[in-house]
Amino acid sequence: IPRSAIQQIDGETSVFVRTGDESYERRAVRLGTMTEEWAEVTSGVTTGDRVVTTGAVMLKSRLKVSEFAESEENERK
Repeated sequence: IPRSAIQQIDGETSVFVRTGDESYERRAVRLGTMTEEWAEVTSGVTTGDRVVTTGAVMLKSRLKVSEFAESEENERK
């Protein structure tokens, strides 16, 4: 996959996989051989999964904002 798809989130190497028209799932992946532009994924996604290659940083930001809001709400309870 393109290296631009790979994100470090909470210490885990992750990618986002499109699961519906506007829904995405974060997946932890294990990487193999890497070049300047590409990364081999040895586990975490399967053939046919639609990995987000453009916009992964935006999805990571949305995830972190959502986690922060959830944390704030839990602290108020």
